[in-house]
Amino acid sequence: MKLVIDAGHGGYDSGAVGNGLEEKNLTLQIAQRVRDILLATYYVDIEMTRDSDVFVALSERANIANSYNADFFISFHINSGGGTGYEDYIYNGLPSGSSAAMKQAKMHEAVRTVLNQYGLQDRGAKTADYAVLRETAMDALLTETAFIDTTLDANLLKNQQFIEDLCQAYTKGIANIMGLSAKENPNPPAPDPQAIGVVNILGTNVNLRTGPSTSYSVIRQLNAPESYVVFNESNGWLDLGASQWIYYDPSYMQYIKYRNQDGSPIGVAEIRGTNINLRTGPSTSASVIRQLNAPESYVVYQYQNSWLDLGASQWIYYDPSYIKYTSY
Repeated sequence: MKLVIDAGHGGYDSGAVGNGLEEKNLTLQIAQRVRDILLATYYVDIEMTRDSDVFVALSERANIANSYNADFFISFHINSGGGTGYEDYIYNGLPSGSSAAMKQAKMHEAVRTVLNQYGLQDRGAKTADYAVLRETAMDALLTETAFIDTTLDANLLKNQQFIEDLCQAYTKGIANIMGLSAKENPNPPAPDPQAIGVVNILGTNVNLRTGPSTSYSVIRQLNAPESYVVFNESNGWLDLGASQWIYYDPSYMQYIKYRNQDGSPIGVAEIRGTNINLRTGPSTSASVIRQLNAPESYVVYQYQNSWLDLGASQWIYYDPSYIKYTSY
């Protein structure tokens, strides 16, 4: 069986942007991870429309799939426009009850568990006249994972466990759609890099380099208010993934670790506002314990999806407008 995986956008076409994220980077991350899991687990031949940060025209993506004589085509995208949730598309020129629609239903079934787990809205199975759906000779599906310009969705897109769980669901959906045979002794796929924190850019023209040294080439400049997940630290440098590094200087950036392995504090939160809800968990659905008020201060033990853990099952939502956070 032959599959073509399409990472939307790329090169000078960044796709949607928001909350310090770029669609082209997320779609490539998802496409490569899905490929790696599939190749490690199932018997399948895979062609990528792009495997790096390059621009590929829409018709060329379809041509790649048609020339490869693929059995199925999937295109990964990230949504924008102020909404929230997941949705997917097949070509709107197909008759009702088409084989593409049945495959779309199988993907929806695979993804639904992850949507429920993370509280992400299911916006439904849809149709559209997109070029990669219209010009591909085989059944094709386009997914819109979440909205890059909505805070809730963007926080999930920055959560590497969410990305991993969704890639596993996409893999399961593809395997069911294509009827792939599982390998008897599969090689476990290489683990997806786990993020260790998030860095918020507070200044301008911060050099992003290809390695942890000023001797490495500058890729581009970063500017406030961009934010990026961090995968590693090396001699004062932060690894943003895909061979992208910045030097950590607290005078023009804020770095928040997710946690320390030994359970020690990662920073301190100073309350600058009034009636800040202290909750029993990292969610507005968790019970309110009491309200915090300036000038109270608390040590922080972990950072999770914009929530700060003050220890003993006590959490506050981190909003810089009324909380000052300082990392250790």
